[in-house]
Amino acid sequence: RRVALAAAADGAARRVLYFGCRRREHDYLYADELQRHADAGDVHSLHVAFSRAGGDKAQREYVQHVMARDANAAELYAALHDNNGYLYVCGDARLMAKDVHAAIARIVDERSGGTASGAKFLEQLSKQGRYQKDVWF
Repeated sequence: RRVALAAAADGAARRVLYFGCRRREHDYLYADELQRHADAGDVHSLHVAFSRAGGDKAQREYVQHVMARDANAAELYAALHDNNGYLYVCGDARLMAKDVHAAIARIVDERSGGTASGAKFLEQLSKQGRYQKDVWF
């Protein structure tokens, strides 16, 4: 419902979704639904990561790795910094949320050309209500 309301609003912001889980075939429960939203333009960019896809521990890919890719980092930085975007992080608080937070802080550090501290930027987003976490231990 929220997606439909946001899509119907004039000047609706870009919606970028990063989704991560262990295995595509077992854990990507809403794959068809997410892809339908991406195909319909409700979600402008859908990025997925599967940490156990290859089975090789050295090859694990997490959401923070996908975010850090050049084009994705540029898109994320523009959405948050240039376009006053909102950031919602949902999932495991013990590792994932911390790692995603650190990755976004690095992206801000790198993309700002040293003019902004990623940690301070995320703290400011949080104070403004633009950085929300729904995480569990």
